[in-house]
Amino acid sequence: MLLLEKGVYRQNILLYVKNERLKSLPNLNAEYERTRQQPLSLVHPAIYRAPSVKTLLRMFPHALISAVRRRLKRFECRPGS
Repeated sequence: MLLLEKGVYRQNILLYVKNERLKSLPNLNAEYERTRQQPLSLVHPAIYRAPSVKTLLRMFPHALISAVRRRLKRFECRPGS
């Protein structure tokens, strides 16, 4: 789940507004007109954007430990081992 600094969701928010009500909300109507021809994004760019080297180095120890644990569990579950 992606969050902005103040805890507001960046993805998976859809706002349903009746056309009659939309016309009475100029800012929302302008945004609707600006984006109505664009398809909805399926994946937030922050998910597929390449992480920095610093981020990867921070993630490495946890990823390594998780990988070792997964492999050990597979080894323990083999019959005859």
